[in-house]
Amino acid sequence: MAVIQSPSLQEKVFSQPRSRPHWRQVSTWMLAKVLRAVFTLIGVAVAVFIILRMIPGNQITASLGVSAGLLTAAQVRALDHFYGIGEPVTLQFWHWADGILHGNLGLSVQSGRTVTSLIGAALPVTVELAVLSMIIGLALGVGLGTVAAASPGRIGDWLGQAVALFGLGVPSFVIGSGLVAVLATVFHYFPSSRGYAPLGENPWLNFQQLIFPALTLGIGVAAAVLRTTRGAMLDISRLPFVRSATGKGLNRRAVVIRHILRNALVPIVTMSGIQFGYLLGGTVIVEQIFVLPGLGRLLLTAINEHDYAVAQGVTLVFAAGFVIVNIITDALYAVIDPRVRS
Repeated sequence: MAVIQSPSLQEKVFSQPRSRPHWRQVSTWMLAKVLRAVFTLIGVAVAVFIILRMIPGNQITASLGVSAGLLTAAQVRALDHFYGIGEPVTLQFWHWADGILHGNLGLSVQSGRTVTSLIGAALPVTVELAVLSMIIGLALGVGLGTVAAASPGRIGDWLGQAVALFGLGVPSFVIGSGLVAVLATVFHYFPSSRGYAPLGENPWLNFQQLIFPALTLGIGVAAAVLRTTRGAMLDISRLPFVRSATGKGLNRRAVVIRHILRNALVPIVTMSGIQFGYLLGGTVIVEQIFVLPGLGRLLLTAINEHDYAVAQGVTLVFAAGFVIVNIITDALYAVIDPRVRS
């Protein structure tokens, strides 16, 4: 007579299928993210609309300067109607919001072009600059942070702490201004003076024009990522499984890369997502310093000229980019950490 053995507890546990998130849970998560994004963009739109109109002056004074004081009352009313600033603020906001819902961000009163076309021309420059800055920041931040965590209290750690202190303590506009001064006066080299070259037309000149502003922004990103990487890896290195891996005789580099750094990726990804979101809006000053025709420079020009439609559209794009980056960062958690998937 055959004896039927009951499966052991270990076999029962490992024979069960892994728990996976139900499609309803995923749908609820996505819906919550989308709703938060919508409310965030609405809040940004209202805040920007109000703040821009609190700035002294308007399109009339920006266009005519001191000559605006010579206008008659009838001429002022006509110009108010032309620029759309004679209506109540609530009605102005409603017209702008209605245009956004229909895919129309408005018309630039200074250039006569649509805001969509202006943003479409400037957006690739800012995105390319942000991506290149992020690559530099991650390479420096994760690399030096790993070295600092692997050798605490040694020269590698001191070097990483110095880079982090410099990146966090010195503003990007100071670094950028210093770079421009050194390149122009010492080396007589300033590639942006030749006019911006798109990536598809002249890749080498495009790289020369973007590498220094990307380095300026990348240093700040590297400082934040470096400190996060170092702190997370030091916390992970104190856990029992790391001591167990080391006690088994595994190579030190394998322990650092495969066990410590891999388990420290979640806070690193979190900080990287935050920094990339900031980069999309933090290029304003750097683009102005290095004369790059990106969204940041477009925003500064629009504010100086009181071009409300352009300033509102660019700010909304910055906010949308930040929200999208945050959603992508949250989704990456499930790829990196199996505990999030369950």
